[in-house]
Amino acid sequence: MRFFLGVLMWKHLIVRMKKYIQTPIEVLSPLVLFVVLYVFKDQLNPVNKHQSVEGFTIHETDVIPLNELETPIKIYYFPETDLTKLLMEKVAAKLRLKEQEQLYGAFRGYFPISGDTEIENFLDTISLDDAVIIFPDSVRNSSNTWPESLKYTIRMKNNFMTRYYKSMDNTLGSHRNFATTYNSFLRLQWAIDSTYLQLLTGNDINLRVSLQELPYAQAVENNVVALLVLILVFLCWLSLELVFIFLCSRLLEERTSGVQELIKMVGVSSNMLSLSHFLNVLPTGIIFSVVNSALLTASSNPLLPHTSPLLIAIMFLLYFISIMSMAFALSYLVRNPQYVTTVAAVVYIAFTFPSKWLMELDNPWWAMPFVMLVPHAPMMSFWYDVAALETYGQGLSISNMATTHAKHSVSVLGCYFFLVLQSVVFFSLTRYLSLVMPGQYGHALPWNFLCQKSYWNKKQIGPEEEIEELEEMRDEDAMFFEEPPRNAEVGIKIVNVSKVFDKKRVVNNVSMDVLKGEITVLLGHNGAGKTTLMSIITGMLSPTEGNVYVEGLDTFTQREEMRQHLGLCPQHNLFFPDLTVLEHAIFFTMLKGEGYKEAKSSSMKLLDHLGLSTKLNDLSSALSGGMKRRLQLACALAGDAKLLVLDEPTSGLDVESRRQLWDLLSSLRGSRTVLLSTHFMEEADALGDRVAALQGGKLRCHATPMYLKRALGTGYRLSFTTIGLPREQAITEVIQSYIPDATLKETSLNSISYSLPSKDSTKFAKLFTALENKRSQLGIDSIGVGKSTLEEVFIKLCSDVTTTFDDDEVDAEIQEADYPKLTGMKLYLRQFIALFRRILKFLWFHKISFVLTQIVLPIFFLYGVTQISNDLKTEEEKNPPATMNLDMYQDLPNSRVLYKVDKSYSLRSLSDAYPKIDFEVADDVAANILRISKRDQLDYNKYIVGLELNETDAKILFTTRVRHAAPVAMNVLTNLLASHLLPWGDGVTLTTINYPLESAQLRTAEIVEPKAMGSVFLWSAFVVFIISATVMNAVGMACKERQSSTRHIHIMSGCPPLVFWLSSLITYTILYTLVLLIPTLVACVALERNGTLNQPDFLGTLFLIMFLSVVSFLCFIFFVSFFFSDRAAGVILVAFLFIFGVITPAIQSGAEFFEDAVPGYANIILTFISYTMPCHTFAMAVKRAGNVARVNAYCDLNKDKCPNLVVPDLNFDVNKCCVLNEKSLNYFSFEDTSPLIFLLIYIAQIIVYMSLVIACEKGIFMCWIDRIFNSGYSPETSTNVDQLVCAEKCYVNKAIDLPPRDIRDAMLVDDIHKKYLRFPKSCNAVKGISFSVQKGECFGLLGVNGAGKSTTFKMLTSSECPTRGRIFGNGYHMEKSRAEYLRSLGYCPQFFGLDEFLTGRENLTLLLTLQGRDEEHIHDEVASWIDTVGLEKYADQPVSGYSGGCARRLSTAASLCGNAAVTLLDEPTAGVDVAARRRVWAALRRATALRRALIITSHSMDEMEALCNRIAIMSAGEIRALGEPAILRANHAAGHALTLKLMPTSTDETDGSKPDLRRLKAALQDRFNCTLKDEHKSMLQYHINDEIPYSELFSALEKLKEQNPLIEDYSVTETTLEEVFLSFAQAGQAPEQDPVQDSAA
Repeated sequence: MRFFLGVLMWKHLIVRMKKYIQTPIEVLSPLVLFVVLYVFKDQLNPVNKHQSVEGFTIHETDVIPLNELETPIKIYYFPETDLTKLLMEKVAAKLRLKEQEQLYGAFRGYFPISGDTEIENFLDTISLDDAVIIFPDSVRNSSNTWPESLKYTIRMKNNFMTRYYKSMDNTLGSHRNFATTYNSFLRLQWAIDSTYLQLLTGNDINLRVSLQELPYAQAVENNVVALLVLILVFLCWLSLELVFIFLCSRLLEERTSGVQELIKMVGVSSNMLSLSHFLNVLPTGIIFSVVNSALLTASSNPLLPHTSPLLIAIMFLLYFISIMSMAFALSYLVRNPQYVTTVAAVVYIAFTFPSKWLMELDNPWWAMPFVMLVPHAPMMSFWYDVAALETYGQGLSISNMATTHAKHSVSVLGCYFFLVLQSVVFFSLTRYLSLVMPGQYGHALPWNFLCQKSYWNKKQIGPEEEIEELEEMRDEDAMFFEEPPRNAEVGIKIVNVSKVFDKKRVVNNVSMDVLKGEITVLLGHNGAGKTTLMSIITGMLSPTEGNVYVEGLDTFTQREEMRQHLGLCPQHNLFFPDLTVLEHAIFFTMLKGEGYKEAKSSSMKLLDHLGLSTKLNDLSSALSGGMKRRLQLACALAGDAKLLVLDEPTSGLDVESRRQLWDLLSSLRGSRTVLLSTHFMEEADALGDRVAALQGGKLRCHATPMYLKRALGTGYRLSFTTIGLPREQAITEVIQSYIPDATLKETSLNSISYSLPSKDSTKFAKLFTALENKRSQLGIDSIGVGKSTLEEVFIKLCSDVTTTFDDDEVDAEIQEADYPKLTGMKLYLRQFIALFRRILKFLWFHKISFVLTQIVLPIFFLYGVTQISNDLKTEEEKNPPATMNLDMYQDLPNSRVLYKVDKSYSLRSLSDAYPKIDFEVADDVAANILRISKRDQLDYNKYIVGLELNETDAKILFTTRVRHAAPVAMNVLTNLLASHLLPWGDGVTLTTINYPLESAQLRTAEIVEPKAMGSVFLWSAFVVFIISATVMNAVGMACKERQSSTRHIHIMSGCPPLVFWLSSLITYTILYTLVLLIPTLVACVALERNGTLNQPDFLGTLFLIMFLSVVSFLCFIFFVSFFFSDRAAGVILVAFLFIFGVITPAIQSGAEFFEDAVPGYANIILTFISYTMPCHTFAMAVKRAGNVARVNAYCDLNKDKCPNLVVPDLNFDVNKCCVLNEKSLNYFSFEDTSPLIFLLIYIAQIIVYMSLVIACEKGIFMCWIDRIFNSGYSPETSTNVDQLVCAEKCYVNKAIDLPPRDIRDAMLVDDIHKKYLRFPKSCNAVKGISFSVQKGECFGLLGVNGAGKSTTFKMLTSSECPTRGRIFGNGYHMEKSRAEYLRSLGYCPQFFGLDEFLTGRENLTLLLTLQGRDEEHIHDEVASWIDTVGLEKYADQPVSGYSGGCARRLSTAASLCGNAAVTLLDEPTAGVDVAARRRVWAALRRATALRRALIITSHSMDEMEALCNRIAIMSAGEIRALGEPAILRANHAAGHALTLKLMPTSTDETDGSKPDLRRLKAALQDRFNCTLKDEHKSMLQYHINDEIPYSELFSALEKLKEQNPLIEDYSVTETTLEEVFLSFAQAGQAPEQDPVQDSAA
């Protein structure tokens, strides 16, 4: 299977190269933010200018004698006992203080107080150098005996920050104030501790005590690494968001469109497809990892100078893979492609919050593996570890990657492991979801399939030999079922298959065998279940009941093996939008195992055979409808599939192409098994070895065509085309007067047919003579006779509508009332309300997706972001009591004490008291610690305290990377002395508690901080992203309206473009105001805890900003929808949001911060973006408004501190706040801090973009561009010599110049041309056609696929602008009065054109409402048209559930129901079954009877001849012939048309190589003056040039049939329109011609 992967990667490469916008965005978006960081790196991390010694900056520290530190000025103590009084006397002596007799006054000394209450009384008078000592109760109650240990409290009015021991800036470097703030505290602590030991032991302690901060050697300083790591975490997360969304969207689109299943049909497994997609996106990951690691570590001043770029690159790559694996899994959880971009964006953001929250918790070691399984968490841990190393001049390397260096992290090796594990988990989840949630296509396994034995037991399962249900059905209607030949091999075995959709059984217990080597044709009315059954056979759908076996393989349990034998042509075209015609064929051929050269050669031959040789380099979207069917068939025929499943393969093909395809399929007979469905009975007759028919999901017949014809009991079919409704009674009387057993088979609008028994064939000659004599009397236009056809089988067994009409029934529907219509403002209001309801119905149709993706998820994340953005402000005491001993640092890993003491001192008791602290001996503490610092800065950081002690001197050393180390070091010294002097010393003899004093005045003097600037900006960014990502979903409906022509039809119905777009704009604005903007304001009010976002003036400004941004962004979205499909537009908008909603605002914010670092051209670009991109404007406006709210909040939160309010923000104005009682900043001013300028920009954007939308809708730009690029266009000289065509051209040219009131024609088309600008060669699709259409006339356009019919229709409906020429319709010139002209037209486009989310009845009601019809009459009018086209039982079902034929019937009714003066119908009966086609004809006759003109294109010659008054035949963009059908037949092919169906053969011999065929041709030439017009493997078509009576002609043909067994069947008619068409079609396919496409995309 390795070649599969190569072919898939070739396809991905081709697509990548053609997506010249998306591919660069996808590749560069992960790099952009890191490039921006690299640009600003010198401002973020200035170059170090300090000299260093041996690569280090040495920080030597001074040794300070303790007695040189300042002492407390006043000391208050309690309780006063004999012991405390004695202790304080000696302490005071050491501190040179005297006892005072009074409490108040300016004194220097100590004084006893009664307790805490007395402290509060004079607290405000205590200075920073005063102290309060609180002795424990043990001293108070021990009388004159000292306790064995002393635990006391020192209280000083100083902000010691006793709640924390870490620095507030989260850096681990030196903090000088951590030591100096304790100067007087240390003097007092030593005095108390030493005095207590002296009193307890009776020994004098005369040590000279000194203090020293631990010296350290720091590498080149990187003071911004803490900030940098936060930036890197954010950049890593944000940089992959677009790639994540693009991949998720790409995977979902391929799966939901069915293209993925089409690829699987050739045997490609799901795993192989997933692997190819992964390898497709992997180069982006490699670029992401290599380039970004280089940006972080390269240059002379790198951001990460010490870390290995290889290890960073590995992390980047593994992180990229884990994120992509998450995209794979998510693509199976999203069902609707319309919302995939929003869901992907929101889910990507959602996974950030738990990882960020969990990483900040103090997780135990056993919880870290679970934390690391959360997406993004290993990446965060990696950067935390890198920061811990880079902070101290070290870097990540292979030698230390297995060690953890930071809190809340695992080792780098562990990060790698968990990133890989995450990828494995997500890819495994993807595989599981692909099996249990395959989506619209494929078999869904039960959720617990892994526990089922059948899943692991892959034995081949054969079908049961006996099928009771099939037997029962055959007994019920055995005459239409034929037993297959004995020993016939079965290619497909269908056993009791049923399928239920929405409680409706669309396939009902079907069982049948499709024999190997045969062509089996599947018939059925629209909605009979044909496509569903075929989808089940191919494995695209799973049956509700039953089994299907292909080549003996179960399609459910052995799907991948089975699909290696399949080739599929689905009913709806499935193509890769970026591959050309040739690339499609090569791709599917290579998947069959051929090499590129062989695949290209065979593909070109196949495409040439299918008539696509001139379109090899065109995209599939640029093909006409018929050409798309040819390409789809080419994909099915590519390679060598044993079994072909073809669902209406010839739908939309012209007659000649259809017959060429019959040749191709006939050549496969015997070598391949073919199952095809069709609505062309002639096709079924020509190709089918066996015919099966479905009606209402049930199998009605399965037999050979001849068997079925015999079962119906008819021998010959006599048909008439009549002038008007058939005169049934008169014709029947004539026929039955000669053949009494003749029976009426069918009557329709202008045709009637009879069955003639074979036993009366001798009487046919007299009958034909009589009919020819009474031709004018009976109203007969033409006569046809032939053997019974399968059409009779279809009408009898498969029809679901009535096909018989009479004059009363049809004429009753013709009497249409002239309903009154609204005009003016009343009409506009009704149109607005109708379109408003339409959008609400669209949302209700997708209610689950809408509620989840546009209400629940956005609100959840808006509330979550608002809650998380709150700065944590605890109400706990700022300076609680703290014990100054080593227990304070017990949660610091590997904390150490370095000491050097005399041998007489033992630290055993201390090490026992603090088991988590390591005590290490040193010969010189300062020198050793300096060496450690040089060797390993992280190792240095583990040392908290140092101690040197001998008999005369003591020195305590302490770190200042954490708080309180100085008093803790003093405590270590005194407890070491206690352990030396006291036999019971346990290391905790002396305990000092620091409990700072804090007065009410001091507390109120501290300002209340609003929300931090970073939190405001973060909240702003997320709000912008969430709201914009939700609003962009509106693009889906706008794009689908354009692609399906629905919007154009609504505008043609009378809705002005301005009303249409304003209704959409207002509806979505109201909607998003209710579901997004108001909840955002509620979140600010309910969840804001910092007094910033809940200010009333901010809320009002925020609402105004959000409201204008939604309106502006919607206008921008509507503009984008004109140029892209819904998925492409979603991808483009996500890219715009990422670039202009995140990156450019970040760059502009950085530019405002680093003003001197930004070049002038960058400011110009940013200014231009601000004025043009709504996302950027939104982000900057919210950011500025948030900053204004933050600055103004200082005043609101600290009003009580005026006039002494000091705020650390340059924008804050104390005078305005405290004196003028005003806000410091104004939301609506022209200052740089105000968002007003962006509000004005919004208004301009709304006006400009809405104007562009209206201009695009009116085709103004389209016409400008066409005129500019085709200004030098010079029409080619026409070679047309047809006199009627030339006469028509002259007439139109003169008539169109008359005043409009004098023009009697319904439509005039004068010399219109259309030239498409294509690379490398332009394309002239239409070359100067002219025609007129009279009122009440049905005018037909015929032509091969690509002749220019659909392009002509697009110009007539103003969807395309004519390069040259004029169009007039119903009193209006299109170029002068476009709106009035369009309102006079009805239009049925080639591809649907109605809202799939509405029912059929609602669609028609909407169109009539937009026209201004009276509501009282709309219901009756809609019901009448639904009845006319036979859709009564489907009328109240959503159109999305309609079959292709039912949808076409509804589109026809929609185009006619408005009573337009001219209606254009582009292939209205394509895909409509034989019976239902008659109902469409009835609708068309109803329109022409009211003097309404029709212009129709069709590939059904019978239809065109039956309906059209005049017909124009187009070829290569020109009209080659024009006139009434009878005139065309007379001028171009007088005589008779003879069609011979030949007996099928299993050989591949062609035409003249068969002796029987040569003899047959010779006999025909001898008997008749005839010309062979068309030859195929199963059919010969001759034109008999002479006018021969039917009696003579029939006798000769019967004799010829008896003499030549090769003839299976025949039919003979007067010259048909088909012959005329074929003569022009074949002439137009000369090698020198360059057929031109219909740009039907």
